[in-house]
Amino acid sequence: MVKKYFLLIIISLLFASCSRDKDYTVLTFSDKNKKFDDVFRIESTIKVKTKNVDSIKIFSILKLQKINSNKYLILDALGRSTYLIDTLGVVTKRISKPGQGPGELDFVRDFTFDDSRNLYLLDPIQGKIAMYDSSFKFVKNFHLSYEHRMTDAIRYYNGYFLIGSRKNLSKNSTSTNFSFLKFSQNTFIMIYDKNFKLINSFLNPAKEMLETEGVLALSRENFSPFIMLNTRIFTMMEDGFYRISEFDLNYNIVKKYEVENNKFKKIDLNRVKTIKIINNKLINSTEDIGQIVASYTSPVSMHNIHDLLIVTMQEPFGNYYPQFNKDNEKKYYYDIFKIADDELKPRFSNIETENRIVGVTLNKIYFVDDFGMHNDGYILIKKMKILK
Repeated sequence: MVKKYFLLIIISLLFASCSRDKDYTVLTFSDKNKKFDDVFRIESTIKVKTKNVDSIKIFSILKLQKINSNKYLILDALGRSTYLIDTLGVVTKRISKPGQGPGELDFVRDFTFDDSRNLYLLDPIQGKIAMYDSSFKFVKNFHLSYEHRMTDAIRYYNGYFLIGSRKNLSKNSTSTNFSFLKFSQNTFIMIYDKNFKLINSFLNPAKEMLETEGVLALSRENFSPFIMLNTRIFTMMEDGFYRISEFDLNYNIVKKYEVENNKFKKIDLNRVKTIKIINNKLINSTEDIGQIVASYTSPVSMHNIHDLLIVTMQEPFGNYYPQFNKDNEKKYYYDIFKIADDELKPRFSNIETENRIVGVTLNKIYFVDDFGMHNDGYILIKKMKILK
């Protein structure tokens, strides 16, 4: 009888272990971390003028894409517009201007190109997509529904558009009448056809955050970094967990990874449980919320070069609550994974720098110094290669 009892315990433990392994594949980095200069080597720089003719001011650069051998498209970090620059860093064309008319946008958060090199600019304020042809002439606007008021990123793949957002409203919602979904029904990546008709959505919130209805855990921008890699979509969420989800092109979950990383500060679930919510509204003080939110790390972006996946993280999370992180330096940390046999394998972790990735080509990575002062009225874009 005793032997049977112990056998049942062992079987139960094995089953529990298999369940956990099946749920999340745990990835652990070694302690041998690399310095930034050990992994990335600068090849050249582009000096972008912060003050240009026609009162154009570039404050910082959020995104860059190479158009041809002597032309780049850049997105101003304050979101006012996108610009074409040459290899000397001179602005040669402004794509959009602030406003609500044809081709005018209040805010530009991201951009993408389709197969015909048409450009699409995402305006999260107006819930609008502005389309430009390959010569950067305005074509028309598309308006997104109120099902997902908070949009953050846009990508194009094989006839479809993917938008990082938060779908937390019912189809009947309007600008004056919101009908909220339950938090468990929220999704964070939307799929659209070429006319921006919503056809599908995927990526659900972490179950651990159901107690807060997402009001706490996703209070920054509800941003879900994601990237398309061949027949896979890799994505994360800013919910205080270091988890990477892998989907196929039918948006079915393929694999989930949980990463153990000593620089990534996980959210304190015990403190989260003290948060009180009534009718989808927090009744705790801003100070209580700020201290919790400021305590965990934020995934910023995901990039791919060669067979590598690069995850950018910013610590601490609480840039929106600066009073709670005065002792923390503003730094970025890069974790690099190798993609082999449809598996993620940890390579380098905690590569610390003030340089932020703004763009990637087939062979080069473009960085800007995100926290430093601009040198003599210029923003330096550093074109680098990764040392494999």
